[in-house]
Amino acid sequence: MSDPSSSMVAEPVAETSAWRGPSLARDQYLMPIPAECARELEAVLAELRAAPVPTLLLLPEHFRLGACARFMAEARKRLDDGPGFVVLDRLALDAMSRPEAVDLYWLLGNLLEPPVAQEWKGTVIYDVRHEGTGLHRRHARRAHHGRTRDAHNHFLREAPGLLRRLYEPFYRDHQEYQAADAAVTNFRPVFAWDGRLRTRFNARHTFRGYEKTGRMLDPTGATAVRLMDQFLEDPGNRLDLWLEPGQIQILNNRVIVHGRTPYEDHEEPERRRHLVRLWLRAGDRRHFRG
Repeated sequence: MSDPSSSMVAEPVAETSAWRGPSLARDQYLMPIPAECARELEAVLAELRAAPVPTLLLLPEHFRLGACARFMAEARKRLDDGPGFVVLDRLALDAMSRPEAVDLYWLLGNLLEPPVAQEWKGTVIYDVRHEGTGLHRRHARRAHHGRTRDAHNHFLREAPGLLRRLYEPFYRDHQEYQAADAAVTNFRPVFAWDGRLRTRFNARHTFRGYEKTGRMLDPTGATAVRLMDQFLEDPGNRLDLWLEPGQIQILNNRVIVHGRTPYEDHEEPERRRHLVRLWLRAGDRRHFRG
């Protein structure tokens, strides 16, 4: 399956896991919450209303969530071996408070993997919203996703030399979530093979990484990053969708590149877009790893 001299996958990735934008059927990623799981979640809310527990202390094993566990096991299959993302449809927000919705989101996430810190200071549940004044150009509810395995197959067919460079490391901006004394960049490849094809890619972070280190990105690397970005941004290769209130979107960051389109937020704070984010990580402690 791979070239032992470089660990570059030398054959196309199976089409069962590679897909191209609009060709992905909606029922491959949209997962309606089953009635039995919904009833279990209602019972959780009834119990928490009678005896509240802080969100960070809630564990799935403390409740009867057998149907939800089976539902999330199917979600895991789709994350690992299917399209690489799912949308759980949906929590009944009109029947619960915002903190209660976060509690249920937390429990469903824990049925996949433990939530972990998203920044050095230890924030685990992250509110994504604009806190300033005036109209603010931010990310919209419409998301776009690209399956990077399809990009891998494209480069393997059309530009194997550039694909080989994408298996070599690039400097990447560490962003602002780090400790004060942390390195400003990391040094990682776009593609890696560990029995599965793994990906980490953000063109903006790569170019900023070289700016911060003061190094020059080699011409082959610059071309590879630029063409990878163009391929994933192409409407023919990406999938655009709307994230509606109450829906839970879960992404496998090692196989999916994702983003959100810009929009103008409301002036009134209570009307502004408010997303709640968890990072889930397998087999590790819960501290921030950058």
